[in-house]
Amino acid sequence: MRYRPRRRSWRPAPWRYAFLVLAALAAGPLVGHTDLHLQIQALGAAIANRPNEPELYLKRANLHRRHGDWNRARGDLQRARWLGADDHAVDLLDARILAESGQYAKALELLEQFIAVQDRHATAQLLRASTLEQLERFSDAADAYAKAIQYSSNPPAELFQRYIMAIMRGGLDRWTLADMQAQRALERFPRVTSLRALAIDIALGRGDALAAHALLSVIPQRLQSLPRWLWLRGQIGCLRRDAQRARADFRQALGRLQGDLRLARADEQALQSRLQAAIRNPSPEQCRKLIVRQNGIKY
Repeated sequence: MRYRPRRRSWRPAPWRYAFLVLAALAAGPLVGHTDLHLQIQALGAAIANRPNEPELYLKRANLHRRHGDWNRARGDLQRARWLGADDHAVDLLDARILAESGQYAKALELLEQFIAVQDRHATAQLLRASTLEQLERFSDAADAYAKAIQYSSNPPAELFQRYIMAIMRGGLDRWTLADMQAQRALERFPRVTSLRALAIDIALGRGDALAAHALLSVIPQRLQSLPRWLWLRGQIGCLRRDAQRARADFRQALGRLQGDLRLARADEQALQSRLQAAIRNPSPEQCRKLIVRQNGIKY
């Protein structure tokens, strides 16, 4: 796919298009299809009355994307571009449609060409990072996440977490760097428990029971009785070669697992499988292997 910018020079997107881009890239799937169909129908009626307004086609393209109707989404994008929509809005949404439809290489090609002109565009860097992850180019993805953080005015904790996970998935030899970045992120977001859990994973994967215990001790006691934290506490017992204590924590976590509504079904099943494996063999090597594998690394 060739990237053909318009003849006019690149410029910051107008506020209405910039807002639309951010909304498109941040939006998740809607709860039900009924509401989505109603919104598409409403935009269709608006387009019938105002057929020359490019932002209406952009909005409908985004709704078609969320519905998984890639052809209609890209058809609306082409119409929006023809009507003079800003290239920033069209190209970023087009790249996301390509990525979500599984055309990662084409999405990356479009993003690379876009970033060659607008390299400090945080949203484009974020989309590029997630696309690189799908292509299993984790080191490049981590670099792109770092740029997305650098160029964002107020990057959220989730973005730092995705950055750290991309570093981790680049291989065990990069977990020292992941540990450094996790500590920096925790200084900025000390109350984000998911970030702390990730830092504990890194410490455990590196075999540092002392650091893992220090990170876990900050978690309130009422939360430490939940399965995810009991799992981590048992892992610390494994590294300390305290098999009896580790098994006790793992069994307690297993017993409380079904009543924990905080976990999705798939996450519950995955944790259950890891707990059962750790109970059978609570050795330091086995537990470290489980921690590393749960973070997507071959061991």
